[in-house]
Amino acid sequence: MKKILLLSLCCLSLQLSADPWNAFSKKNAEAMMEYLKQNPYVLDYCDCCDADGKYAAEVYLMKVLRVYMVASEWSDGKYAVKMEVRRIAKIPYYDANGVEPENAMKADEKVETVDLTMNYTRGFSRSTKLATHFHELVEYEHFNNNELRNCREAVAYPNPFEADCKFYDRDYMEWYRLNFK
Repeated sequence: MKKILLLSLCCLSLQLSADPWNAFSKKNAEAMMEYLKQNPYVLDYCDCCDADGKYAAEVYLMKVLRVYMVASEWSDGKYAVKMEVRRIAKIPYYDANGVEPENAMKADEKVETVDLTMNYTRGFSRSTKLATHFHELVEYEHFNNNELRNCREAVAYPNPFEADCKFYDRDYMEWYRLNFK
């Protein structure tokens, strides 16, 4: 009985460690990298994650400093896209209201490397002017896009020109002015 339980736990942990939303064809990976060169500001968080009914992640506005492709660690013949990012703003998330970009505050400006994922990374949509899941911005061959579901709607980017804005980033302000004004 103990062996069966141990085997079950091992199998479950293997399933949880691989995220099928970050394995791309070379064509998809190149398209995402090109997209990020033109639109380098992303929100990256799990909009479906919760723990005991409370949201389990922090939401950051990040500038992509560098983007590159590597072989997928778990899917042969596929690629992962890595982003070297700098945190610009931390955005509050409340269970009832969701993400509140109007209350964004200065982040620690930590530079880190994160995976681009179709279900967690949100990029700029020119048509809606919102931070939208990447699978809605570029073609994703791994899944049929009609089968992809989001837990939350697209969200607004923080407006750095509001009088009570609590963070300052000159590059972001210029990008925002060019895309929203």
